[in-house]
Amino acid sequence: MALIFKSIYFWIILILAVLVAIKILNPSLIFPSNEFCGESTFGECETNADCMEGGCSGEVCKGKTERAVTTDCVWKGCYNEDNYDLSCQCVENQCQWK
Repeated sequence: MALIFKSIYFWIILILAVLVAIKILNPSLIFPSNEFCGESTFGECETNADCMEGGCSGEVCKGKTERAVTTDCVWKGCYNEDNYDLSCQCVENQCQWK
């Protein structure tokens, strides 16, 4: 019986350690943000076709004529524009999430 409790205790400690590591390294994996966390460059545009998604995870809304945007290749749940009903659009001649 003592062996069973030791085994259960081990697994509980292991699971807690993994959750703490995830929270420290990338909390959005288990604690998703309530707000979209992508970025916009507000590049010049005339139509939506002048805008595009950039960055490693597609989290940046930028103008097609702008240089490539380099970002960390870490996926966060708050980058998913579909969850927030957003798209990269031309708004008042600036590329931005809307």
